[in-house]
Amino acid sequence: MAQKPTYEQLESRIKELESKARERQEYEKALMASHQELLGTNQQLENAIGRANRMTFDAEITYIELNHIFNAAADAMCVIDREFNVLKINETFSRLFGIKKKQADNKKCFELIPGSDCHSSNCPLTKIINGKLCPEADIEKKAADGSIISCIMSASAYRDPGGELYGMVLNFKDITYRKQLEEKLKELATTDGLTGICNRRHFIELANREFDRAKRYDTALVMLMIDVDHFKLVNDTYGHDIGDEALILLAETVKNLLRKVDVFGRIGGEEFAVLLPDTDLNGAVITAERLRQAIQESCVETSKGPVRFSISIGVSLVTENHESMGDVVRATDAALYRAKEKGRNRIEVSEQAPGINKMATAKLNCSESCMPTAPPTSMQR
Repeated sequence: MAQKPTYEQLESRIKELESKARERQEYEKALMASHQELLGTNQQLENAIGRANRMTFDAEITYIELNHIFNAAADAMCVIDREFNVLKINETFSRLFGIKKKQADNKKCFELIPGSDCHSSNCPLTKIINGKLCPEADIEKKAADGSIISCIMSASAYRDPGGELYGMVLNFKDITYRKQLEEKLKELATTDGLTGICNRRHFIELANREFDRAKRYDTALVMLMIDVDHFKLVNDTYGHDIGDEALILLAETVKNLLRKVDVFGRIGGEEFAVLLPDTDLNGAVITAERLRQAIQESCVETSKGPVRFSISIGVSLVTENHESMGDVVRATDAALYRAKEKGRNRIEVSEQAPGINKMATAKLNCSESCMPTAPPTSMQR
């Protein structure tokens, strides 16, 4: 028969079981703590993954936005690395210069958009690499349609996230329209709206310049003052439209007979002026006679028949007595008035001029066909 455990044995067993129970409880607590910690870590991981996903999404959106902005930019843009490789061009660049994006792959910038600054110290990328400023510059480039366009080119450094220089971004702003507008405004400011030749203000500006040059280098300079005879009668008889056509015809005829270096302008209603640089007085009178004859032989066709008209011309040589262009203008105008007083359709040389071949200034009678009707009073030019 088995021996029953003693009280001491039972008490020791109970303590042993209690100790194991406490150990189990501690273990369960530790497991519970580990579980909670794992749950926390898992939540942290989920949060981190969520943040990473949001950052990735935001980065993709940012890339899409930046790419859209890059391609939708009004200016032509080109990204170039330090080795002069073209990394990227935008839609405006492609459209403006007629270069497709595939054509830009594996191309050097000096191959894709060659310019006078390539391979020189003025190259924008070379300046940026050397830490120098690269100011904006007005340049001309060949457009997709073969025309020449005006651009403002600017270059900016392109750096990686660490701040290291990676390359540059070239920016081309098309200012062709602005240049054309500036030229148009300049033309409007300097050109007579009816005849297309110099207006009074621009003619005086050029005349002063030629006067100073003639004085400085002691070269010959002659001025012609041209006035349409009986122009008021032309307007009164045929109307101002025919009068305008007569002025246009005069301007075209005279312009075609002058040299490129000559200065020709309309300085009044029916009054014109010509400057003949590097021309002596005899040569100027010959030119004036050629102009007078050409106008006399021309006519304006109207429903009432051809309208013919004539001109009177005053001639003056710039001399040492002339202190300003204003003196020359007054002398030439006085000669013109004498031509009017002596019968019109003729040439008169300024009384201040030195000796000249008198045959060149002989009276030139106007045929009756030059007159639209009976001549007006002598007070009319």
